[in-house]
Amino acid sequence: MCTLRDNTQAIRLWVVYALALSCITALFFGSLRHHLLNTHDADSFADHILISEDASYFFSTEKYQATGRLVADGAKYLIYLLYGNNPAVFHLAVVIAHWSASLVFAVLIYRLQGALTVAMLTGLLFLINVAHFEAIHHISALDYPLGLAFACSALLCWERGGPWAA
Repeated sequence: MCTLRDNTQAIRLWVVYALALSCITALFFGSLRHHLLNTHDADSFADHILISEDASYFFSTEKYQATGRLVADGAKYLIYLLYGNNPAVFHLAVVIAHWSASLVFAVLIYRLQGALTVAMLTGLLFLINVAHFEAIHHISALDYPLGLAFACSALLCWERGGPWAA
């Protein structure tokens, strides 16, 4: 059975892990604030302006970047409302989403598999995996780390149980 002391130590360990991932994220992706637009990013920025002129355009299939991913589109539009079409802010949002996905993925692996070292290495390797290069450098790809973070969070909620669990 888990004691309060064990739980406090576990929380501290995960906080240290999250801080370590933050440092690694800053090291690997800190320069993205100087990165300009990539594939489809200008389309997303144009859509933001059109949505601000007519809110129904948010649901239009005529958008330049009609993804059909309303949560990600809503997140991007919210960033636009707060900061405008600033590429640096959007790149930072993608990096934060990727960091979040890496962290929650590690927690999910730990909760499902139980090996702390394997879970933390999984999150680290996901964070720095070169296969994600384009997705992290591409503002329009915010959808993917958000999708993983939400999916892992949903699985964590399911794993913890709820009113449906016996």
